[in-house]
Amino acid sequence: MAKKKTKRKYKIEWTNHGINFLSVLFGIILAFSLNNWGESRKEQKIANTALFNVKNELEKNLSNIDSVIELNQKQIDMIREYMEIMDNDFEHRFTADERQEFEKKHPGALYENSNRIFFEFDLYQLSDVAWNVALQTGILSSTEYDLAFQLAETYDLQKKTNQMDNELIGDIRNFKHDRQSFRNLLGTVKIAQSFARKLRDEYYPESIDEIKSTY
Repeated sequence: MAKKKTKRKYKIEWTNHGINFLSVLFGIILAFSLNNWGESRKEQKIANTALFNVKNELEKNLSNIDSVIELNQKQIDMIREYMEIMDNDFEHRFTADERQEFEKKHPGALYENSNRIFFEFDLYQLSDVAWNVALQTGILSSTEYDLAFQLAETYDLQKKTNQMDNELIGDIRNFKHDRQSFRNLLGTVKIAQSFARKLRDEYYPESIDEIKSTY
């Protein structure tokens, strides 16, 4: 006699499946979060290193710019005093007393047996290597807006100051020993000095302090 086949009924434990599914999902989310957290920390570490390098660069520029400003100001004062002595055609010959007095204030400035002066301006040549590296890598996108804006303004003014080096070189190359040449030269140096003083007195210190505040 044939046996009657019976259908087996399987009970699906939906609760266990749901728990297992949620456990797997949670594990995936946790792993993804940890990976993102690790990447974020890595990016932040790189950004901090870049900011540290920029700070060192700004501190070095601040140290160098002060001596350039001081030397160039002495040259400006010397040329102004020289122009007051000379006539419009610059044909005036120094008397012995005038030469002695002038050389006392500015040793070695006058050429021997001549009414011409020797002047020497320093170029600013401010470094922007660390800043350009930071820009090229794009890591400053993770820094605060105010800090990024402050640094951008500082390096923009620094760029203008460095460009004045080229203007100064051009004035010296085209220099003629006449009043107009001296005026052109002084005009260029005075603009450069005003930029440099802003960097020294405002932009550099403020940018350095902003970076330090992020530590």
